[in-house]
Amino acid sequence: MNKNGKFRLSNVAMCVALGLTLVGCSSDDDDTVVTTPSPSEEYVADQGFHISPTQGVFSGEDGEQPQFVVPTNAQTPIVTSDVATQTDSTRNVVQFTTADDAGLVAGFDVGSISIDSLPEESTIEFDLRLVGVASTSASMTQYSDSATQWTFLVEGQNSSGADVTSTIDFVSEPTEEWGHFVFTKSELINNNADITNIVAIKMYPNKDATVYNVDNVAIYPEYRDSEGPKLTLIGGASITQLNYPDAVDVFEDPGYSVTDNQDDPTEINVKQTYGDLGEVDADSNGTYQITYSAVDTTGNVGKPVTRTVIIEAAPDVENDVTPPVLTLNGAATVRVELDGEYVELGATANDDVDGEITDITITSDVDVHTVGDYTVTYTATDSSDNTGKVERSVTVYQPVESENLVVNGDFSTEIGEEWILDQGEGKTEIVDGQLVISDFTPGATWQPRLVQSSVSLEQGQSYVATFDAKAGEARNIVLQIGELLTADPWYLPIMDDTTVGLTTEMESYSIQFTASENAANPGHVIFAVGGGAATPITLDNISLAAVTAEMIAPEITLTGSAVRMAVGDEYVEPGYSATDNVDGDLTASVVVTGDDFSTSEVGTHTVTYTVEDSDGNETVAERTVYVLAAADIDNLMINGDFSSGLEGWLLFGTDAEVIDGAVKYTTGVIKKERFAQGSIEPGDELVVSMKLKGAFTDGGVFKVGLHSESAEDSGLPAASQWAEYWSVSSDWQTVEIPWTLGENADSISVELLVTGPTAQEVYLDDITVKHATF
Repeated sequence: MNKNGKFRLSNVAMCVALGLTLVGCSSDDDDTVVTTPSPSEEYVADQGFHISPTQGVFSGEDGEQPQFVVPTNAQTPIVTSDVATQTDSTRNVVQFTTADDAGLVAGFDVGSISIDSLPEESTIEFDLRLVGVASTSASMTQYSDSATQWTFLVEGQNSSGADVTSTIDFVSEPTEEWGHFVFTKSELINNNADITNIVAIKMYPNKDATVYNVDNVAIYPEYRDSEGPKLTLIGGASITQLNYPDAVDVFEDPGYSVTDNQDDPTEINVKQTYGDLGEVDADSNGTYQITYSAVDTTGNVGKPVTRTVIIEAAPDVENDVTPPVLTLNGAATVRVELDGEYVELGATANDDVDGEITDITITSDVDVHTVGDYTVTYTATDSSDNTGKVERSVTVYQPVESENLVVNGDFSTEIGEEWILDQGEGKTEIVDGQLVISDFTPGATWQPRLVQSSVSLEQGQSYVATFDAKAGEARNIVLQIGELLTADPWYLPIMDDTTVGLTTEMESYSIQFTASENAANPGHVIFAVGGGAATPITLDNISLAAVTAEMIAPEITLTGSAVRMAVGDEYVEPGYSATDNVDGDLTASVVVTGDDFSTSEVGTHTVTYTVEDSDGNETVAERTVYVLAAADIDNLMINGDFSSGLEGWLLFGTDAEVIDGAVKYTTGVIKKERFAQGSIEPGDELVVSMKLKGAFTDGGVFKVGLHSESAEDSGLPAASQWAEYWSVSSDWQTVEIPWTLGENADSISVELLVTGPTAQEVYLDDITVKHATF
């Protein structure tokens, strides 16, 4: 065996199974050995590690595909293509999909390889990347909080022929970029010393409904350093420096740090290359780029890093008449409870000549022991004696207590006439300070119902009803607040009936409403527990109180809605604002997270906006950002090719599933609801296109519903049109539907319905919605 070659498998079938591109792997008598190709001469992010991809399986070469191991409930792996964005080349990779609540997923059948035949230095290596999730029950956000736990598993036999496994857990950061993983023979043996033969290898995440790619699977007879150095910029990735007239300016590069898995930093060769303007000239205005790249002693190339240096003209100091600009830390309006504590958050000051000014004078007359309105003034003066200021308003207030209108809502005393179980028989008892309703026979929703009478509310006043509840098994109850009558119409609602889904765990619920004109008479608080399973229901901490100004959370208003952008474009925040009924403008206090995502790959991202008022009420808003391939930027439909499973699709009474990249179902509805907001206008001419095939029995029909949705708060109905297909071909056909949006169109929905007798079957793929002019 050549020390630079891969381990030579014992027969042709094994060569095919692993997909190793061994020259002359046609017979056991062929002694031809393939040497390890030289490392790549440049960093190729899409290949995960820095050797020629022809060393592993799925390298883009024509030939037989490997044998897959497919356990029960796991989706059949597919060989798909992956476009290397830095090289524009296409290579084949294998795509695995774990199923919901399934155990192991598919892997690679390698025949039978004797552990003893592998040298001690042998490694099993592969590339891995996370693609997405396979159902609407999960989303990519489940991977964003922490590193994902993965398992590498080797199946085989022991010396007696019994099945054994060796498993190694490892973690990968929540990224959709390729990573390279290496496991040694000694690691396998250390995890199970009984394993003597390898028959299959698997790699899978310990999360359900995951789609991921594997590439470059290979066995090597000795450990190879295939990991490039890691470069880290010292200082910012973008530096701005002023070019002062009549002075010789010099740019001092903060430099970088470099590490490697094998080599000392002093052994790593780092070189700098420059953009179109060449090396940084601090006396010449412009935008410069410095790119650092590193190669270790083995020849592995690390991912380069680039620093942008902006040299811009310094302001005219002699004619400086512009005062510093001050910015408040925190809200411009603050409320402090009487005798509470006012926390000074300060301000920052920046001048167009002097830069940051740290000497800021704060003038305040705030007296937290006296109710009233106060002003805090912040001033800063630059070197040219220009003074700027900003003010903060502080209100010291006497809090208004909101009385709980419910009697004995915490069940601290035994219940009496204040709580009545009405419209049916049942048992009510206090257990550990909580009310338990049991031994009842459910009828209609209101049979039976737990009722408290003589609750007085004021028309037009806002209230909040809160309670804790659980059920012996998950089910719904209905909260009603209104007046029960002894004759038709039997009930006058003070608030809209609210259905609450209970779980088997005690949870808190809150419903806010404004009392209607029916509040003229005292009303009733009603927990309708009929209409569900006859299971014990537990209630506690029931409260009904007027909403005071201090209880109302701020409002966040986003400019526009979802953002659609092409790969490589820079994300530009469309804007937002935040207001509070007490604190006023809180825009400056909004915390934005998730806007630092990479736009180098296609994907879906969430930008989150969070703001908290002075009373601790928090509001969160989210914006979805779609990074699309250039070919898809004009397509308003997201995941119409089901490349991310059924993510983003709503399912209603359907058995829909994704098979071979297309959705198949026999009944019910799949729906993409309220999308393209901000990308369409009333009256727009659109074209809906999709690939369709299937088989119908008599009476079966496939319907396409196209809905021009009005704004959610407008109260206006959607404008809809339908296309019907009473027969479909067993071969793929493309259908196109012209669509003129209604006069109030704010967003659009696409509804796809299969109905009729049993045995209908529809396949859909490549659903697009585009403007007719594209």
